[in-house]
Amino acid sequence: MTLGQKIKRHRKNLGETMEEFGKHFEPTAHKSIVSKWEKGHSQPNNKRFLQLVDSSVHLSFKHVSGCP
Repeated sequence: MTLGQKIKRHRKNLGETMEEFGKHFEPTAHKSIVSKWEKGHSQPNNKRFLQLVDSSVHLSFKHVSGCP
């Protein structure tokens, strides 16, 4: 499973739209950015990646990175 697929799965598990999910990030990630992540056209920058794995977004590093 790709990083984008994991981001999408997590967002859907939260029951959020791309716009709502983007509000978890500082600065806010526009829904078009979240879409690009999910489609694998781009990846979160280092700052947003760290926010993604932060407990406030409820993901562990293992879950996002695919580490066993």
